[in-house]
Amino acid sequence: MSESPDETPVGWLASSRLRIERAAEHLKSLSDHMAAAQEAKPLAFTSQKEHKTGWKVIGLEVFQEPSPRLGLLAGELLYQLRAALDNLVADLVSASGSRVTRDHCFPINLDEGQWTEANVVKWLGGIDPEWVAIIREYQPFQYKPETRRRHPLFALASLNNADKHRAIPARAILIGPGRADITPTTPGNVEKVEVQWPNPLTVMHSGAEVCRILTFPDPNSEVKVEINMNFLIGFGEGVTLATVEDLAKLVPEMESVINRFRPLTA
Repeated sequence: MSESPDETPVGWLASSRLRIERAAEHLKSLSDHMAAAQEAKPLAFTSQKEHKTGWKVIGLEVFQEPSPRLGLLAGELLYQLRAALDNLVADLVSASGSRVTRDHCFPINLDEGQWTEANVVKWLGGIDPEWVAIIREYQPFQYKPETRRRHPLFALASLNNADKHRAIPARAILIGPGRADITPTTPGNVEKVEVQWPNPLTVMHSGAEVCRILTFPDPNSEVKVEINMNFLIGFGEGVTLATVEDLAKLVPEMESVINRFRPLTA
């Protein structure tokens, strides 16, 4: 297989490359919309006293949830990236002199047990063995079990599959760790602070408790609180919750996958 980019003919894997370019356009549009959403300052902090316990509770108020349009743009970006990989397989089938079928696709396997001879024939049948070996290199099961769900292809597949059923939600999220700077404004000391935000990433909702403060000796002492945290917008939920930075990384990563494939030498 040729390794020299100079030997790659014009138009080689063109459909996949066009989809990568389209994904980059969606990323630019998504980034512009997110910048406008964050400039609106949709979040604020609240303060409430628990009279029985003496704790001062700092909470979060969300004035405006991220627009569903952001989730649609993220979904369109993900679709183009996933389609770029499937188009890649179709082009490799044709370049190998075989006929493309509806079953051909770029597999993304978390479990090596899925990589059976029957499945490989179904997904990649007719593709030159050298190219099949490269596709196998990119499978998430090549990672250690505890890190497979952080594989970029797994993130792409999970978010794209979720978007097929409903637009992936855009959520206000918090990137940790955070810090609370607390200064008593009346005589007394800050006895204890409990910070509630997890690390490194969580979805935030109105009413979510950020931290609580107990002063001593007078639990009614007033305090000045400055919260230093990084709020972003994320997409999806659970283990597939991703920031726009995560999505941005997928574009060059998928392009690098496509660039691994060179025309077969005679």
